[in-house]
Amino acid sequence: MTLNLGIRWDVDVPRTEAHNNTSNFSPTAIDPEYGIPGALVFGTTYKGDTRWADTYYKDIAPRVGFAFTPYPNGLTVFRGGAAIVYGPLLYADDGNGMNAGYKIQPVFTSSDGFSPSFLSDKGFPAYAQPPNLDPGIFNGQPLSDNYIKSSFGKPAELFEWSLQLQQQLAQDLILEVGYLGNKAQNLRSTLQNINNIPLSAFSLGNELNAGVAGNTVGVAAPFPGFFSLWGAGAPINHALRPFAQYSAIDSGCCLQNVGMSTYNALLVSLSRRFRNGFSLQASYTWEKNLTDAESAVPGVVPTNIQNPTNLHQEKALAAEDLPQTVVLAPLYQLPFGKGKAYLTHGLSNYLAGGWEVGTVQRYESGQTVEFCCATSIPGWDNDIRYNRNPAQSLASAAYRSGHLNPFIPGQNSYFNPAAFIDPNSTAVRGTGAYTFGNMPRNTGEVRSQKFFNEDVSLSKTTPIRDGVTFVFKGELLNVLNRHQFAVPDTNPTDSSFGVPTSTVALPRNVQFTARVSF
Repeated sequence: MTLNLGIRWDVDVPRTEAHNNTSNFSPTAIDPEYGIPGALVFGTTYKGDTRWADTYYKDIAPRVGFAFTPYPNGLTVFRGGAAIVYGPLLYADDGNGMNAGYKIQPVFTSSDGFSPSFLSDKGFPAYAQPPNLDPGIFNGQPLSDNYIKSSFGKPAELFEWSLQLQQQLAQDLILEVGYLGNKAQNLRSTLQNINNIPLSAFSLGNELNAGVAGNTVGVAAPFPGFFSLWGAGAPINHALRPFAQYSAIDSGCCLQNVGMSTYNALLVSLSRRFRNGFSLQASYTWEKNLTDAESAVPGVVPTNIQNPTNLHQEKALAAEDLPQTVVLAPLYQLPFGKGKAYLTHGLSNYLAGGWEVGTVQRYESGQTVEFCCATSIPGWDNDIRYNRNPAQSLASAAYRSGHLNPFIPGQNSYFNPAAFIDPNSTAVRGTGAYTFGNMPRNTGEVRSQKFFNEDVSLSKTTPIRDGVTFVFKGELLNVLNRHQFAVPDTNPTDSSFGVPTSTVALPRNVQFTARVSF
């Protein structure tokens, strides 16, 4: 038995600006214009940590691995391991955020989106030179790219474990069966919205759009100057926001780290080491991937997060969830030429020898689908999902019958529009309370088209002299010219709902290469 033990300690320190020319939204700082909490603080005057996020020093990552051979013949091996891994801090703003007050305000813009913002022959327009250290710069508008919570300095944390059986079935033929699992937390995300109205306000229904002035539900202006900021007809939903001097507050600018994921997979592979001119790699994966934060790429996140106050409701099948994947990769050297069984001498050796044929075949389940968006809720900045009609199939009749054809009207839609109910439409809600939809963020009930692809290669290696060979190779990519359609339109109100409008795979591609190796 072999045992490996290890431990690693990493500390990823949040960034800082050389001259502290950064700003951050503080939920507790007092806005001097209105005397209420919620204002910007500025790095050049702030007395605290201008990294804005606390440095996490407990990134201790142990790992353990073992290999055990229970029988003297050594044909059976058990392997396993577990580890904690920490990821890097991921800033989603590419360095362009957290600088309000230290950049030119406002940006010069066109009046109509077509005309120039200014004419250079008339000189550069006058503008206020930064800095502008007004804590209420964003009063009366959305606040974006300017909020890092102190707890966002904790990096992504991955717990991973695996167990594998490796069995030699015959000479050079190895079967491996294993399980891989992991759980990740503190993932880069854009899930929070700290300035949504409270859930209890949903019961007000249409009153959320009624004016604060003279309303009949007892909602008062939250601060003096509210009407001068938002106008005499300011609606109740504005007054009910936690920081009523702003509209939406983007808390996912830079380091938000409240995402999570889980992954569990059965992994099976069969491999034949190269012998007698033949090798084989075959694998099968059966997996399930759940998450509320779709991607590690900064800024690439789910589009239909509904309730940031309960992220358990947002955990769903990942967009990358592919339950079953099969990959086959055989390679065969034809038995002709020097060192092989046939045609080993003379001209026949040069013509028939050195040929090799291989293929890579990949077959995958289709992708999950997210549907968006139902009627929104005033003062709630997240998307609202649909209700699932239990009396209707989510799949269209064409999909269920196996006669789906993206090119034929009437047979080209994956989905059944009758399966979707807008919970906040006038027909359903009337004038009553607003509600969330009950569909999951992503669903695998109906998936996009399965992915089938076959690539074939044929090559010939011809020796020229000692140490010098000529290699000619032909490759046929997507040799069967399969059409691979992208995820179809997922908006139930669109006329093209359920219809794929683009492809993700290249058409058949044939390419040839030649090289001299020496």
